[in-house]
Amino acid sequence: MQKWTRNGTRCKLSSEVPFLYPLILDITNRPVVIVGGGRVAVRKAKGLLAAGATCVTVVSPEVDADMPCGVRLIPETFRAEHIEGVSLVFAATNLPKVNEDVVLECRRRNILVNRADADDDACGDFSTPALSRDGEVMVTVSAGGNAALAAKIRDEVAVGLDRRWIALAAVLQKVRPMVRARKDLAQCRRAEMLREISGNLGRDIVEREGEAGLLQWIEKRLATMESQSSETPRC
Repeated sequence: MQKWTRNGTRCKLSSEVPFLYPLILDITNRPVVIVGGGRVAVRKAKGLLAAGATCVTVVSPEVDADMPCGVRLIPETFRAEHIEGVSLVFAATNLPKVNEDVVLECRRRNILVNRADADDDACGDFSTPALSRDGEVMVTVSAGGNAALAAKIRDEVAVGLDRRWIALAAVLQKVRPMVRARKDLAQCRRAEMLREISGNLGRDIVEREGEAGLLQWIEKRLATMESQSSETPRC
């Protein structure tokens, strides 16, 4: 991996990067550009739309027939103005020189860019990990750039995942906002409550009694916390 200056020129890397920083990103209203129109670009577009992206633009003279209809198409070869004002870019053509140009232009503009083909001289800023999603639980795996190995590990993790956690995650999507809304309780009390129900206790209650059982337990616990708060108002 190379280190870059602000204007996009290369400079030597002072030390090897120990690992890439993992990030779960909300792209709902962020403008995203995919440069390329082939199978890789189709996968990127479908993944972005599935994640809630609403402003996806595909720049390519030719586009695969499977390209989803939720994207905006620009049937042109790449030019720098195509990425003005965007938040995220994917260089996904089958032409290394075009992908390199995309990376360089993104570097000059401080735009995060993903490059589909590997190139140590003009690499992207981030990679997309192997992904498995079941309800509210999302498992992502990266294996040092080895996509096949990452997919293998992802599949093994997904198969072995205790489905009780998936059930708990679904219930907590409704419960967490309710607990956070209790402004009459100190923030530390609310945090304590969420920690309690986000572990084995919450999992076991949901397994035995479902969502209703967890809500009933929360009401009792809140009543106890209210009593404690009146006696010791500060955490």
